[in-house]
Amino acid sequence: MTDPIETYTQEDFSVEIYLDPHAPNPRVDFCNLGRFCVTDWFNESLDPKDIIWQPEQSLKDHHGSPIPVLLPVYKYDHGGLTLKTTPFSCPWDSGQIGWIYATEDDLKKCHLAQAVTPKIIDTATQVLAAEVQQLSDYLSGQVYGYKTYQDNNLWDSCWGFYGGSDEAKANAVAEIRHYLGNTPATRTKTIQLLGA
Repeated sequence: MTDPIETYTQEDFSVEIYLDPHAPNPRVDFCNLGRFCVTDWFNESLDPKDIIWQPEQSLKDHHGSPIPVLLPVYKYDHGGLTLKTTPFSCPWDSGQIGWIYATEDDLKKCHLAQAVTPKIIDTATQVLAAEVQQLSDYLSGQVYGYKTYQDNNLWDSCWGFYGGSDEAKANAVAEIRHYLGNTPATRTKTIQLLGA
């Protein structure tokens, strides 16, 4: 285990924030709505349903289903990898590497709908952008976890916070506050305040 990247105290607890060394690959280990169609530069990070970009073959021909949601995927590669659905400002180390998309059949199945509505398309667009961001966080090592100690004993830990350490910190604080709000002394005080 590596050293914590941040340590702080919350109430009577010590909290340590770490980079997650065993973060799950979100394209392989999670269920995703979107499918990638990209160049082969990172195919070990892709789900088996994702395909390698073959510009001569249209996606509709490949799936036989209309594609109502299609977002470009851009890569920035300069000392680390970053992905987005909008272009990067650097023209030398970045460029479009493919697409993320959802077929009409995917959307109907996901939403248990007979037809794809504008609201479903809007929601799916947000989900696909989030899937690209989550993969970017994974590829750039921006996945975190925490350990919480009370009296130098491990009390709690949780891992797999993609995108930044703030969510890991917030989760640790919420767990501590929940625990403190449910201690016998606190419950007794609450009962007395309610007049029970």
